[in-house]
Amino acid sequence: MKKSIIQIVAQSFVLIVLAVMLSSIFSSNANAQVERNDMVDTIASDLADQRVVVNGTNVSIIPPRHFVMADTGFSGFYHLGAGVSMAFTISEGRPYVYAGEEFGLLDFGNQGAELLDSAEFVLNDGSLGKYFLVGFTIKGIAIERMVLFTGDYNNTIIVMANYPAKIQKLIQGPIKESFKTIKF
Repeated sequence: MKKSIIQIVAQSFVLIVLAVMLSSIFSSNANAQVERNDMVDTIASDLADQRVVVNGTNVSIIPPRHFVMADTGFSGFYHLGAGVSMAFTISEGRPYVYAGEEFGLLDFGNQGAELLDSAEFVLNDGSLGKYFLVGFTIKGIAIERMVLFTGDYNNTIIVMANYPAKIQKLIQGPIKESFKTIKF
């Protein structure tokens, strides 16, 4: 049975909860790190050294440095100390362009979210995609979700990265650069 974009987005709620839990567990440490002027930015330094195939998919990516492959719960990666997750879903039999258009038409306000940004996206190999940035709050914690739709005329690859908004300046650049390395 094919999943609609709305079902896929709804299923990502588990990832949001994971990000919130991780963020709250490490919030005092993260706050201390963000407030230091002399901190070494290990989260945003660059990408990992190797391309890896995402578990449960035929998609490969060079993840941001210090991200670990998830072994249960979802296909993708996480950064435990920062409370960041990056999940991959494949929707077969559907062009990515349609999925991206549907997502862009969602009424985010009715879902307690706000569409912060959307743009065309070009991967390093020239493949195209649609990029969205959505903001929302869970249990008083501001969360941002970067969503990338890419693929071809028959398959949609959906990548969702969730992170606490307070680390946006540290993590958004490396995640976008990682998104550009996707191959399918």
